[in-house]
Amino acid sequence: METKDILICDDHQILRNGLTRILCSADNKLLISEAATANEAFNLMNLNDYKMLILDLSLPDMDGLEVLRKVKTDWPKTKVLMLSMRSEAQYAIRCLQMGAAGYLNKEVASDELILAVKTIFSNQNYISESQVVLMTKHLDKTQSNYSHDNLSVREYEVFIKIADGKSIQEIATASFISVKTVSTYKARILKKLNIKTTSELARYCFEKNLI
Repeated sequence: METKDILICDDHQILRNGLTRILCSADNKLLISEAATANEAFNLMNLNDYKMLILDLSLPDMDGLEVLRKVKTDWPKTKVLMLSMRSEAQYAIRCLQMGAAGYLNKEVASDELILAVKTIFSNQNYISESQVVLMTKHLDKTQSNYSHDNLSVREYEVFIKIADGKSIQEIATASFISVKTVSTYKARILKKLNIKTTSELARYCFEKNLI
């Protein structure tokens, strides 16, 4: 199995190519591969030993959090830097809880991307200063006891997908779990949030800027 430096997984080719150019401009010895979907990434990871995966949080064939979970289970030595258009602190916090080594907004400058990769390669986690500020504010707000902060990582994933309009079957398929398991998670979520209906759940997410 060949050892390579970085695998970039994002469904937008222009973005993938741009990231590759930026990273190679900083170090032209980097061996970088690209994948447009989670399944393409898994296939490449079965063939090569990657030091780092730069992973989009939103992919067409699988939720980014599910990809992160699988990578940390099947390829635990591969460090994962999450990329997202979402700047909300709770997404960064969940990703870090699940084992990501860093979290970046896609709109960051090229210098920050290079810094993040160098930092993670040196066995440290990377979070931008702006993200630290948001995370600190979010954690301060937990003193007000937002109910969703009491959800487990898996419950939070299901919670967001339900609020986003996904059906129980769609969530089960995307998460590789049974419909019964998703229904159990939904029941726990409604109980913890003291909510009775899916519409109330969606309204809760909207009011808390979670979706």
